Amino acid sequence: MDYKTALTGYRLTHDDVVNMRIAGHIRDETGMTMCDHCYTGIKNIVLVSGGGKSGQIGSTCAEKLGFDKYQLRKKLTHDEMEKRKKATEDYRKKAKAEFDREQSLIDAQLERRMESPVGDIVRRLESITVNSDAYREARDKEMFLENDFMYSLAIQLRRRPLSNKQAEWVSKFVAGGQTQRRNKGNAEEYDRIWDVCISDEFFGISYSFLNSIKSK
Repeated sequence: MDYKTALTGYRLTHDDVVNMRIAGHIRDETGMTMCDHCYTGIKNIVLVSGGGKSGQIGSTCAEKLGFDKYQLRKKLTHDEMEKRKKATEDYRKKAKAEFDREQSLIDAQLERRMESPVGDIVRRLESITVNSDAYREARDKEMFLENDFMYSLAIQLRRRPLSNKQAEWVSKFVAGGQTQRRNKGNAEEYDRIWDVCISDEFFGISYSFLNSIKSK
């Protein structure tokens, strides 16, 4: 036993501290308190106990010995840290439950929208895209879809009505055929698609709907 260990009675080793808890934090402005691990003077004192032993170590040694940095910085005891962890976990569970609830309401609304005349137009837009030569020849098909104008209109139409100009493009793609023009043969379908795309009657996901489910 070295003389420092003899003076303090024992030295707190890493194995001692592994099973210890932080019982408190003290500030000694004089710096005359001796760390039970490294035997140097310390000002920021961490009180530890466990395994039939107790002692005081410096915050630097406490970090080196594996105590949580956040716990040391916030000067939390073990019990306080456990309470914070539980509160955080409870908050996360509550937030996830709320997110799942909102998502289920959104999914139900989207399903209703896709069961309306909107769904047929969305599927026709998607079909035109994935059956195109450009899509078949694309090396990165996922990237192709992310950048394809027609497919982007299908994604938007799934969730909400389109602008007049966007609806006009959808009519051109779906009813216009290769010419993408309105004529006597496709005029009725062309106009019907345009009306459906801009309509508010098919359960589009609106800001008011999102705000309403968040308030429940």
